[in-house]
Amino acid sequence: MLRTVYWYVLGWLFTFFTIPILFLLQLVKLFNQKVYEKKVDEVTSFFCRFLFYISGSKIDIIGAENIPRNKSVLFVSNHESHFDNVIIHGFICKKKAFISIVEVQKIPIIRKWMKEMKCVFLDRKDIRQSYECLESSVNLLKGDYSLIIFPEGKLNEGKEIAEFRKGSLKIAIKAGVEIIPISLINSHKIMSKNGTKICSARAKCVIGKPIPTEGLSKKDEMQLSERVRRTIINNMVV
Repeated sequence: MLRTVYWYVLGWLFTFFTIPILFLLQLVKLFNQKVYEKKVDEVTSFFCRFLFYISGSKIDIIGAENIPRNKSVLFVSNHESHFDNVIIHGFICKKKAFISIVEVQKIPIIRKWMKEMKCVFLDRKDIRQSYECLESSVNLLKGDYSLIIFPEGKLNEGKEIAEFRKGSLKIAIKAGVEIIPISLINSHKIMSKNGTKICSARAKCVIGKPIPTEGLSKKDEMQLSERVRRTIINNMVV
């Protein structure tokens, strides 16, 4: 209980202290867009590492050499807990944004940082908005931003990885970028599903080899989701 209170108090204090940084970055944005984007990525990545370490947890990163340096990719991960975003953004060094559910925009300050990161917010109840989300994601990938998605669409809490949502990897195909499979292990032990309990744990993040999406046949496109899913499952035993 004390660890949970400690984590939330320190986490929100740090969050409030980032407000002046947000204003400073708006000034930087007026003069140099590239520097602004780099600083947003640096600040948010540091914030994620801070949130991770004050939980008392440790992390093993395996396969970082599999990430292409000079091109955008789609990171596709299993979804054990709400800490998955913290791990991936904090410990994978690449300018990136998330595809997140629209409900996250209800969280003050956090939603502002996510917008500065160019995160895309998906409203599953709105078909038109979902299509706009797809187009925005493709445009980001065609630029110099990578994206992170959790195609299960829900937390699995360390249990069997659920089937990926139909069409969830279309953005990689439309943008012509490689998919980087990510296998997260034990992140569900750090934060409970409802967020009421924080524990220390040793988590593992296994970064798989790139999976190309260009030149796929229709059959290969249909099998892509299951191929990526099986890769993530197989890499969990590394």
